[in-house]
Amino acid sequence: MPDAPPKTGQTVRFVVSDLVHPHPARVLMELFEQLRLEGEVAAETTDGEARYLVVRVEGLADPVIVPLNKTQPADAPGPFP
Repeated sequence: MPDAPPKTGQTVRFVVSDLVHPHPARVLMELFEQLRLEGEVAAETTDGEARYLVVRVEGLADPVIVPLNKTQPADAPGPFP
């Protein structure tokens, strides 16, 4: 006999990639946009106006690129920029 569908108010589990609405990227941004990441600087680059760091973050397949002025050393005291 198949399981009965969940009842209203019941807690369920699912993975973000299965979302139909809103888009999974939007959900992740709302949940984690202020999450602080850290990683190893792989390179520095510029677009001619601003400077950027290419950073390897453990757990991510690709390095990320972040404006230099939005970073700080991992061991720096005080508030985050």
